[in-house]
Amino acid sequence: QQVLRQVYPTYPDRCDDDLIASIEYPARDPKAPDVFYKIVTRGANAPTDPARSIDVLLKNLKVPLLLCWGESDPWIVSSIGDRVESLAKSLDVAVTRASIEAGHCPMDENPAQVNAALLGWMETSV
Repeated sequence: QQVLRQVYPTYPDRCDDDLIASIEYPARDPKAPDVFYKIVTRGANAPTDPARSIDVLLKNLKVPLLLCWGESDPWIVSSIGDRVESLAKSLDVAVTRASIEAGHCPMDENPAQVNAALLGWMETSV
């Protein structure tokens, strides 16, 4: 709960027992330590599969993109969102960025704002 409160800075009360249980359950899988190690040791610009890098994925994107960015995310900071947004624009991807008052998991920490962003984006992008 202490770690989760760091990544849920806007609404730390969302770090309830259900959220903790939803994270603990898969963490008990025997392969979980290997997966966790791979996640934390690979660099942000060194994907396991280069064909799935953000640059390649954006180059191949043929639909509009909505970035719902938790602006208080301590792990994937706002400047990374700036980079993704800028790269998408440079590739002529129709990108919209919704700055969400939340941390790492905006859809969980501030679902009302994420849902409003989704609905507004769908009204203008479809």
